[in-house]
Amino acid sequence: MKKQEEVVVVDKHDRIIGTANRSEVFKKNFIRRISRMILIKDGKIFMQKRSDTKTLFPGCWDQSAGGHVDKGETYLQCAKRELSEELGVSGVKLHKLGKIYFEEGTLNEVTLAQFATVYIIKYEDQPIIIDTDEISEGKWMSLDEIEVMIKAEPEKLSIGFLNVWKQFKQLIVNFS
Repeated sequence: MKKQEEVVVVDKHDRIIGTANRSEVFKKNFIRRISRMILIKDGKIFMQKRSDTKTLFPGCWDQSAGGHVDKGETYLQCAKRELSEELGVSGVKLHKLGKIYFEEGTLNEVTLAQFATVYIIKYEDQPIIIDTDEISEGKWMSLDEIEVMIKAEPEKLSIGFLNVWKQFKQLIVNFS
């Protein structure tokens, strides 16, 4: 089992105010920093299905990779670490699409809030090796397939991905 990393805690202006372990972040309704990465190739996005053991949004489809910014990390350092840990991908160029703030719902009556910096990666042919502790499966999906899933079964996608898609869809489409 992974140790509980200390993640960055911020205020409503994304200024660092401290760190906390993940369970404390959720219990105390702290705002956290997340990096979210989207791999795109031939007009398709690599989507991951979150493991059923995940605390948040188990079994839901999500962007290619993502995770909490740990103590001492920048958003970019986190993005590179998470790509490597979750997908075995390294040495790729990350293009920053932007940063958004949103509240993704509640867990045991606690509102979950985050600043998310979103990166897109034009993917080549490096093999993807998914971390089965984090991800139950992954697949390349066309932008149209993602749109159909969002309209027909939005509950099968993480709130984080839905917010990213809503905010950055046109940039993603233009990048593909």
